[in-house]
Amino acid sequence: MAEDYRLSVTGLQFVSPPHVREYARNVGAERPDSAWILTDYDSWERNPWYQGPPQRHPEDDYPFEDFPDDGAKDD
Repeated sequence: MAEDYRLSVTGLQFVSPPHVREYARNVGAERPDSAWILTDYDSWERNPWYQGPPQRHPEDDYPFEDFPDDGAKDD
């Protein structure tokens, strides 16, 4: 199977094969409260059934400024 890559504004991105997207649709219908589905193919796919607020990709590195201010100061 040839891998499908497409150029986006942010750079080259992998496009999941149709059978992986189908898996996410099927499992996502059973878990509409989850923004992301971890597939049997070891990839995270957006859940097309999710209706909540936008969620970051589960493996994103969260920058420090996304956390609430705990009063700690960097010296």
